[in-house]
Parts: sequence; structure tokens; C-alpha cells
Amino acid sequence: MKKVLCCSLLAMGLAGATAFAQTAPAPAPDQSATPAPVVKAPPSPDKVVAMMTAKLNLTPDQAAKITPIVADRQQQMQAIRADTTSRPMQKMKKAKAVGDAADAKINAILTPDQQKQYAALEEQMKEQMKERREEQKSGTN
Repeated sequence: MKKVLCCSLLAMGLAGATAFAQTAPAPAPDQSATPAPVVKAPPSPDKVVAMMTAKLNLTPDQAAKITPIVADRQQQMQAIRADTTSRPMQKMKKAKAVGDAADAKINAILTPDQQKQYAALEEQMKEQMKERREEQKSGTN
């Protein structure tokens, strides 16, 4: 369970556009409008890097270099989420570009073995996010 929780938190920090986990509170019986979903905040950059350190065996130097990359990515993702003028598909494309750019910077810091582990970890996170989206879809129908 701890591993799943850790992976889920890392996914929120690493998966870019797909890292927006949402839950909708149940509406009260007298409410006719559906309430807006609540967006959970991603873990702090320090927590993301701590999880990456545990999973990838980062050196202190690597962790110090990756922390501002994660922080910048999270700030850019927050700006994309707050953007009310862009269409959802535009926002997804922007978020993917931000995530891809951050991943490229992170990969430049990692060793070849760590890069393989990071790629496997990202793939695992994408699968988990896909499962959560499908659960959300089936839960709302």
C-alpha cells in the first residue's frame, strides 16, 4: 500500500497533464447543479525529489539539480490549470510540452541506468493514471 501511495504521489508530480487527480464530492439531495470537481494539489517539489531519490538512488547533487526543475514544472502546470481562456485540448498539449521539457532536463542529469528506471517509473505512473481515469468515467456514468 505504501508503494502504491508513493507511486501515486510521484505520478502527480511526474506525469504532466495526466497528473491532475480529481474527485467530485457527492451532491446534496437538494442540489440541482453538479458541483465542480476538487483538484488535489501535487506533492511539493521536495517530496517528489525525495520519492525519486528513493526509487532512483539519486545523489545529493542530482537531487539539488532536479528540485528546481520539478518546482518550475509544477508552477507551469498550475498556470495551465488556472488558464480559463484555452480549450481543454490546448491545455493538454501545453501540459504535455511542459512535462516533456522537464523530463528531458531530468534525464540529462540522470545516469543511463537511472534513465531506464525513470522511464519504467513513468510508464507505471501513466498506467495508474489511465486506470484512475477509467474508474472515474465508470463512476460518473
